[in-house]
Amino acid sequence: MSLITSTRVAAAQVEPVWGDLDATVAKTLGIIRDAAGKGVKVLALPELWIPGYPFWIWSLPALQWQPQWSGYLENSLSVDSPQMMLMRQCCAANKLWVHLGFSEREGSSLYMSTCWINDKGDVVGHRRKIMPTGTERVIFGNSSGDSVKNVIPSPYGRLGSLMCWEHTQPLLRYHTASQHEQIHVGSWPYLFPVLGEDMHWGMTRDGCLNLSQAFAAEAGTFVLVTTTPMSQAGALRMGITDEVIASSPFQVPGGGGSRIFGPDGRLLAGGDMDPGQEGLVICDVDLRDILKAKTLLDGVGHYSRPDIFSAELRSHLRFSAQSLESTMPSRGSIRRTAAPVRSRTNASVACDAHRPAASEVEALRSRVLALEEQLLDAWLPLAGTETSDAGDDPSSVQAQVEYDITGGSLTLDRSGALRFSDTTSTFFRTAPDLAPNPSPSLHPHPGREVRPVAQSYLPFPLEYFHHNLIVERAFIHLQWAEVIQEEPFRLGLQRSTRVRDNHFSPFLHLIVLAVGSRYLSAEEYSGMDLPNENFEDRGDAYVAAARKMMLDECADPMLTTIRGLLAISAYEVGRGRDREAIIYHGMAVSLAQDFRLHLHYRPELDPGKPADWERIEEDRLHCLWTCSMVDVFWCSYLGRESSLPRRHFEQPYPAALDPSSASPRLAHAYHARLSHIASRSIEVLYVTHCSAVQKLDHSERCAELYERWYVNLPDCLRLEGTDAPSGTAPHVITLNVFYHALNIINLRPFLGGLLSFPSAGQAADKCAASAMSIVRLLGVQDSQTPVPFGPLSNQHAAFIAGSILVMMACGMLRVTSTPAIEEVTALSALSGLVEYLRAFATVYRNASQSADALTGLMNEFTMPTDR
Repeated sequence: MSLITSTRVAAAQVEPVWGDLDATVAKTLGIIRDAAGKGVKVLALPELWIPGYPFWIWSLPALQWQPQWSGYLENSLSVDSPQMMLMRQCCAANKLWVHLGFSEREGSSLYMSTCWINDKGDVVGHRRKIMPTGTERVIFGNSSGDSVKNVIPSPYGRLGSLMCWEHTQPLLRYHTASQHEQIHVGSWPYLFPVLGEDMHWGMTRDGCLNLSQAFAAEAGTFVLVTTTPMSQAGALRMGITDEVIASSPFQVPGGGGSRIFGPDGRLLAGGDMDPGQEGLVICDVDLRDILKAKTLLDGVGHYSRPDIFSAELRSHLRFSAQSLESTMPSRGSIRRTAAPVRSRTNASVACDAHRPAASEVEALRSRVLALEEQLLDAWLPLAGTETSDAGDDPSSVQAQVEYDITGGSLTLDRSGALRFSDTTSTFFRTAPDLAPNPSPSLHPHPGREVRPVAQSYLPFPLEYFHHNLIVERAFIHLQWAEVIQEEPFRLGLQRSTRVRDNHFSPFLHLIVLAVGSRYLSAEEYSGMDLPNENFEDRGDAYVAAARKMMLDECADPMLTTIRGLLAISAYEVGRGRDREAIIYHGMAVSLAQDFRLHLHYRPELDPGKPADWERIEEDRLHCLWTCSMVDVFWCSYLGRESSLPRRHFEQPYPAALDPSSASPRLAHAYHARLSHIASRSIEVLYVTHCSAVQKLDHSERCAELYERWYVNLPDCLRLEGTDAPSGTAPHVITLNVFYHALNIINLRPFLGGLLSFPSAGQAADKCAASAMSIVRLLGVQDSQTPVPFGPLSNQHAAFIAGSILVMMACGMLRVTSTPAIEEVTALSALSGLVEYLRAFATVYRNASQSADALTGLMNEFTMPTDR
């Protein structure tokens, strides 16, 4: 579905033919034709537009409702009625999307409903009001859980809606925003003026408009506020006389207040129409304005904390008698229980043959899980060791975390099973489901065609040779976390028709070209016939083209969207634009959680599983752990807590990998495993509030975990801190550099204010060893190695290594009476670091300034000091 970024929209301020279904439908057809004639593509009609809002429920005593109530029921609209078909045909004929509010009749019951009718005449996005307000509950029923699905895709963006005071419900607003809505319809009835102090201000015209305007800024979406004015004749049709109006909050004529708000909350159109007047508030909106607003405020993306706050959603349909019957016990299995249960809805019975009450069992299971999590996280943060029973083969790794506790031991294995043992007994509980079974389906429309092979989305033409050179350079830099899998991506490039799948899309293609262009040397670029010779600007040109496609990509996301956002985040870091990089990374993490990548899929519980579910699930796991590895990089780079809920991750996916060769897949599997171990240690060291002694003790245990992990690496991946053998693959070097960098990060807190500890000297020695290993692995002293073009994570690791060496030299040589490191060793390390920093000064921010500062420090070391 090709996304149209600029669209003409309209919010209606119109009065229905009160209580008359056919007459109001006829008026609707005229409004649709009028809007289409003015170029409108998206039209919003008010709450309960058909057959009009029943204002008599607020103004007349309940005993006087019956005549109006019976007539209202007869004139309410059914979804499959001939009247609905007339409006569908009109929308198709005029090529218009219409948001329709109506009183829905199902049998003899009424519901406050809305739906979209698209430009083909189809009814889409049908939903009912979650909770009718006040006296509305007397005549209208509640909705079921499926009505929370209130955002749908369209050629004009993602369209959604809420009715009236649904805008006051925080969780519903958050859920609506989390569906990445772009055009929102706030459907309201008559808007009361401010009359008296007894009236709830949120029901007044100003209150309702403020709620809508706040939602626009909160969700970063365009908001179309559509309202219903009331005339004197309309009031009389509902039995609302002048005497009733005099004693009620109605102002006749009046009640209109249609507006259109922008994604940052500003008023774009409306406010100049009289409250009693009918008409359309029309505005041309550009969806690219949403990106501008969300760079600063994305309440469901980078400006949120899903690791702290979460909302539980039950979006299932209403239960039928048949589905309930299948969960009920037989009569013969029911007996009296000795102790009554705590809920009236579960009845005071228990079952011998069947589970007594599903809701009670689920509540207890959730409570057990919560207590276990508190036990493992609060009492014993990473206090154990990780063992392997199967040697070096990652396909048979049986990971366990074991804790020694008073009176016994507690073991949590890779599947989530919990075992407690002491001298007299053993307790074992198998792993429960962490969440409802997530389907492996990644997209409702896989394999969607987007662009021909002509590559018309490229900002400028590229020769075949130059294109391959740029792509090749990109994968050298993206290989550190295997952000994009090279072989499937290249297969996507070779297809004669561009098709979106889990590994290729035009959006991803542009970002790969951006990364490759960023790290090409000037010599490599010199042979290219390009209009601009600044090769760094070429990368920015590709990024700019990718941003234009981002709206379409994020409105209809796939795994390629997450991969692309991770890659563009790495690109922005290399350009020194940390703010943009953090935003893109936050979007990727948010999408990973929206896709529920961290939840375990159980095919035996899904009768509708796709035939290729194993391949899809493998792609999901690969994408999840790639996102996790990049997130660990950001945590260490920014010194902040992880954004991903790693405590709910399944085992890092080594799967069935062949350790006989140093393949990127094998290195990625072990890299993911190490990042999983490191994430919790970083969290304890930098976030958890505990004493310095406890942190030092924890750091030593983590070092043991890292060392055990390193020993279990296959020989083809382990370099042991020596110079990298000639021809060693970049991803193998990166894996080893990451291991040494984590050792340094693990000891960083103890090289500053904790130098008085006896173990500080030992920690400094370990840091020195790891830092020098990084310098050797990256070939700093070998002029033949193109250090400036190493992967970004290696540059970051080397920068950490240099920083630690500086802290160590400044601290240990001047504070302790016996230097933990020989001065010549420190000076040698600093000299190598200066050479390294100057080598990649063109591709890493502030490198030249850092090199100058280190040169100054080296000069200080040569001066006599008082120790």
